[in-house]
Amino acid sequence: MGAQNGKADTDIYRKGYPGKEDDPSVTCNAKFYQNKRKSIPDGDYIDNIHSNWWGDYRRLEVHHGYIQWLFPIREHGMNSQSEPLQMHEIETIKADPVAKARVLKSYKLMLDFYGMRLRDDNTGEVERNPSNWKDRYENLNTSGHNYLRITRILKSLGELGYEHVKVKWIEFFIQEVYENRQLRNIKSSLENYFVGTLRNDDERARVEKTIESYKINAGGDEGGRRTTTQQRTRKRRDSDDEEEEGEEEEEDQKKVSKKSKKGGEEDVTDKKRDDADDNNGGADGQDPVESS
Repeated sequence: MGAQNGKADTDIYRKGYPGKEDDPSVTCNAKFYQNKRKSIPDGDYIDNIHSNWWGDYRRLEVHHGYIQWLFPIREHGMNSQSEPLQMHEIETIKADPVAKARVLKSYKLMLDFYGMRLRDDNTGEVERNPSNWKDRYENLNTSGHNYLRITRILKSLGELGYEHVKVKWIEFFIQEVYENRQLRNIKSSLENYFVGTLRNDDERARVEKTIESYKINAGGDEGGRRTTTQQRTRKRRDSDDEEEEGEEEEEDQKKVSKKSKKGGEEDVTDKKRDDADDNNGGADGQDPVESS
């Protein structure tokens, strides 16, 4: 998923799909969130999914037909048995407190699947789920199709009255990608798709600036690479200086050692002379220093 494709995709979303007309005959998404019909294929009623699918990570991973129902958007998805979300359905779901609350519960279901949880339902602040994050992060780092799902989830949340929670999830991803480096494989999707789903221009610009700051500080762009190169150059230069200083110190030590040896030889000669004078040649004429 490249940056150019991501920009085009999220631009259309933020602009509200220009030229796309509402189809009043489509009601399946609203009925699903009113718990009046099942998702298909191999699905269930929304309340049953929330109760019975929670923590069933195998099913949530390999089943590719439920995500279009849990998070409908105004685009066609991979499930041909689902329908794009219609504007009149958006209004129906948002106006129904129970149906809208189910959307948030669907979000919590997927957060748990990804090893996360909502810390605050009102602000949308997200944190790691201490009971499963390591295992779920490992799965998320190796299953790229979940990045497409996350883009869909973000878009759907914005359509169904939860635009305000999106930025906190994206900020959490930024922290896990750039600061904690636990979800580094998601970086491209985060930069090119997730951030682009933020409809508030100022909010989106602030998040983009935060990412750029992390990239520069971590050496993730040209400026960061220059910083790394400068550090390596300085390290080599310091190493060369240390080596040169070491050679000079070794040379000084050799001079001192040579001088000490010469002085020692003179001392021994003087001692021999003194001992010979004192002992008149001694018993064996052997110097103890030289024989050791």
